Amino acid sequence: MKFKFKSFAASKSRRGRTQKGELTEQGLQMGDEFVPAEQIVLATYQAIAHDSIPARTMMIHVLSEESGKPLAMPLQISGNPGPARRLAERICVVSSAARAAARRAGMAEQGREGAFRSAICPSCGVTIDLTEAARSQEVWCPYCDMAFDPADGADNKQLHVCPRCGLYSELREYTWLFVLILVVAYYVSSQRRLECLRCMRRSAWQMVGANFLFVFGLPFALVQLFRAYLSGGSTVRELDGANHLAGKGHDEEAGRRYEDLAGILIPSAPVRYNHAISICRADRLEQAIVKLKEALAVCSNFKPAHVLLCRCYETTGRTQELAAQTEQWIDPLLGYNMPIAEQA
Repeated sequence: MKFKFKSFAASKSRRGRTQKGELTEQGLQMGDEFVPAEQIVLATYQAIAHDSIPARTMMIHVLSEESGKPLAMPLQISGNPGPARRLAERICVVSSAARAAARRAGMAEQGREGAFRSAICPSCGVTIDLTEAARSQEVWCPYCDMAFDPADGADNKQLHVCPRCGLYSELREYTWLFVLILVVAYYVSSQRRLECLRCMRRSAWQMVGANFLFVFGLPFALVQLFRAYLSGGSTVRELDGANHLAGKGHDEEAGRRYEDLAGILIPSAPVRYNHAISICRADRLEQAIVKLKEALAVCSNFKPAHVLLCRCYETTGRTQELAAQTEQWIDPLLGYNMPIAEQA
């Protein structure tokens, strides 16, 4: 898989110069530099500028040979965002498989190959090393943020955290459009969004209202509104209903619905996490800790629950539980424990 890039780490004489790169099963060739696949931890792509990171930047996190910690290597990728995103996804697939194979080979040399455990994410196809993680029914993918039950692949719902409300649900990608046409001028604004159905309905109604007076964008807005109400299965709509109640502050009614859904929805760890979030918003942290422990019991490498649990422990002053949780935590990306300061 070939690509063109500009390296931010190059010397001043070469900075800004477009170079050629190629991804193979062995690793990543970037100009004169080669990074073995097993040293790459993560690759992400950002099409839009954010904070101090320019647009069309790919961040490749490589394990340092000296410290053993991931170091970010920024690249500016030439071309359209679509192929760049696919490149980042492919890097994660290749590197995760290579690191898992290297660990398995190392354990085989020690006579412990039977202790090696891994799972393949049904959504993004990466290999998740579970050797050091506690055994549990579900597995969380640190690359695409999706929990799944490896034994029930066909029944898994693709639940991801919504960027707008912060709760897990099925997400939908759609275009937000506003069209303004006057006698001598016109204005068109569009934006691609990825939201849960609950937030999509809210955005669709806003789009209908914005386009109502000028009519031209109204048919498109109505199509998105119908999509928001007709998409999703019955269980997903029930989950969105519980999320809606949680967002309105009705945490007790939302909690009853979350409890019912946790018994029928696969995966259940994100549902339990949503329940804990709604309880935290009601400032009932002790009850939230119970729900977060339930989420981690079902999915032992579910990092969002681990992070929130540590914050609850810290807020409530439970220092011993906080120390125990951080010491036993196995980072889902690296496959081993990280220093406490780097776990957030």
